[in-house]
Amino acid sequence: MTSVFDFVVPGLADHCWDWDGNVNKHDNDRPVWDGVNAARAIWFELYGEPPEGFHVEHICENRACVNPLHLDAVHPDVNYARLRIEKCKRGHEMTEGNICNGGKTPLGKPKRKCRTCTQAREKVRSKRRALARKGGQ
Repeated sequence: MTSVFDFVVPGLADHCWDWDGNVNKHDNDRPVWDGVNAARAIWFELYGEPPEGFHVEHICENRACVNPLHLDAVHPDVNYARLRIEKCKRGHEMTEGNICNGGKTPLGKPKRKCRTCTQAREKVRSKRRALARKGGQ
């Protein structure tokens, strides 16, 4: 029988380990094994079920990593605190004055959006709508 560890390409203990198995193309190429997240499968194999309500997360923040030493079972609040980003993907500082409400996460936590990027997107949308109205007359 195939083991989840058959697809692990181990490296040094303090480095991320590569996955040589299937990936989920619909979830940023996250490693999967037997229909579940490979990192979670490794956690379950080594440590069993995490405490109720806890998530298995990457300490290294590399979602493709399957090194068991880089995995941790944490409460969702701890995970969201770890995910606090300092800059948006376009490099704008995520300061209190540059954060706007982006709705809610599946667990009901507020999403943080970059105000500068949101305003720039809205400006482009407004121009497109104005051009569409002119073209439709």
